[in-house]
Amino acid sequence: MKQLQAITSKFYDETRSHYVFAKYPAAKQFAKFVMVGLFNTAIDFFIYFSLTRGTDFFERRLLSANIIAFSIAATNSFFWNKKWTFRDQGKDYHIQYSKFIIVSIGGLILSQGIFVAGVHYLKISDIITKLAAVVIVTFWNFALNKLWTFKKLES
Repeated sequence: MKQLQAITSKFYDETRSHYVFAKYPAAKQFAKFVMVGLFNTAIDFFIYFSLTRGTDFFERRLLSANIIAFSIAATNSFFWNKKWTFRDQGKDYHIQYSKFIIVSIGGLILSQGIFVAGVHYLKISDIITKLAAVVIVTFWNFALNKLWTFKKLES
């Protein structure tokens, strides 16, 4: 029994997530990015749902509601990603925030394109289309924020 526990314990130690994260630091960052993204997606969807299911004005203006929800979630995302995901200690908030917003606007344009194609042309549910856009835009945002917004400067 003790041998089985030792083998199981060793297997667990070698395969658990922190082992992968230690070997591949970008995987840890991506996992954190996804967790921040899930939280911000919840904010995005909550605001979007509140606007489009709660007011006549936004029920007829889905794209406007999507922009508002996305913008609020993106701003929250900047602060979480700066401090927690990328552990950036830089003081140039205005420069990084500008870069982050440019990346986010690119993601928003991509998201809106997917949204329009899905809802208006393919006649897919707005929620299903929004979910598909989130998945695609997640990879876009992570790559550009890692490589540009929060890139560590060489000393």
